[in-house]
Amino acid sequence: MNSNVEFEVHVQAPVVYGIPRTAFTAEVTEQYFQAITDAARGLGQWVLFEHPQSTVTLANIDTEMVVQQYSKLAQQGCAGIAVLVNQAIVGAVRKPQALSQLPIPFQASRNPIELSHFVESVIAQFQDSSEHQNLA
Repeated sequence: MNSNVEFEVHVQAPVVYGIPRTAFTAEVTEQYFQAITDAARGLGQWVLFEHPQSTVTLANIDTEMVVQQYSKLAQQGCAGIAVLVNQAIVGAVRKPQALSQLPIPFQASRNPIELSHFVESVIAQFQDSSEHQNLA
């Protein structure tokens, strides 16, 4: 488990959990995504499930930078991203123009059960894909 004041990252393979605790500066955003990358190393394909604390807002977040970081994660085995949102950030993470650029499935919701189903479906897709490759 990797944790500090601003965020916590832990793994329950094949899911990497990111828990932002405060609004991020650009520097902390980079540290957060590096911690996710480090935690996911060796997993093959995996899913990012973010649970921002209720005090986190996106007032100062650069949505384009986050989309770029998400895209980098896709190049490192991330097969999907689920974000549990609160009222303060729901609008920002549902910006279709920014998130439509992602090369992997993305789901943002205030409903943790909906997100759990999304994560399970992404895992099933890459496990099915892996099984088909092994049969070929």
